[in-house]
Amino acid sequence: MTKSKNVIILNSPKDLPNWKFTVQTALQAKGLWDVVASQAVPPSTTVKAVKALEAKRQQAMNVIMECIGEYQLAHIHNLPCDPCLAFNHLVEANSDHGIDAVLARLYDGHQSQ
Repeated sequence: MTKSKNVIILNSPKDLPNWKFTVQTALQAKGLWDVVASQAVPPSTTVKAVKALEAKRQQAMNVIMECIGEYQLAHIHNLPCDPCLAFNHLVEANSDHGIDAVLARLYDGHQSQ
């Protein structure tokens, strides 16, 4: 695990539990966790409210991007700029049943032969 400003960089499935905790904490400290947890109140129809929510989404996406390794970009680079979707995709891909974990187990099994 690599650390950056007390945030774990997500490089592989083994980093996932600590990464989730530190990213959530970093986002909460910046008042951005609500847009990742899909708890952001839908904006009113005013242009100012829409722009404010979009700014929060972009800031949250930036925090997430700063906390992932280069290999993890493949999981989110084709997604829209949606921090909730990106966070959930990264969690799913790196979970025990996600593609990264499956590939890691296959690689480890191949190495031990």
